[in-house]
Amino acid sequence: IALILIMSAGAAWADSVWEGRIADGMDDTEEEVSNGAIDSGSSDLELPNDGGLQYIAMRFSNVSVPSGSAIFNAYLEFQVDEVETDAVANLVIQGELSANAPALTNTAFDISARPRTEGQVLWSPEHYPTTGETKLTTDISPVIEEIVGQAGWVSGNSLVVIVYDDPDNPSVSHRTVEAYDGDAAGAALLHIEFGPAVKAGNPTP
Repeated sequence: IALILIMSAGAAWADSVWEGRIADGMDDTEEEVSNGAIDSGSSDLELPNDGGLQYIAMRFSNVSVPSGSAIFNAYLEFQVDEVETDAVANLVIQGELSANAPALTNTAFDISARPRTEGQVLWSPEHYPTTGETKLTTDISPVIEEIVGQAGWVSGNSLVVIVYDDPDNPSVSHRTVEAYDGDAAGAALLHIEFGPAVKAGNPTP
């Protein structure tokens, strides 16, 4: 986990960066859409299809972002585990709508039963031609800002990000990335750039 302060010259406030990586095998899980079965011990994560559509959940702990922060940029960082076809994968990224997301479990339908943020981001990742490469999602700021803006959120709480197939534009292929149980050092990382919420000033008469 890293917390970096980036001071703006002449400014009265500082932007900050928090980064945290999946830290436990139970913190990245997959759920089969067809029957709700949970796989918490896979060595990789298939986004969004592993012989059948699935939900993928990633839980990040000790997220040091103050309540109500403005989120300027946020993304997930993955390490490529397998080379797939160059056919398209179309994904939706949301978050669990919880002020302190509980631990993921092996209970059937544990991912899909969780309440989700209204905010969502569409992501169509490029073809992954080489294993071991680092790949980033598109900006997921709206999702993170909704989570940390909830009543009850405090710095140090946990959050869950959920990825699944876009029902309005279904995937033809999938992307395979490392899970904690396959390579702990290459497990998903969440990057958040944040600062104080921007408040509108009083208009000049």
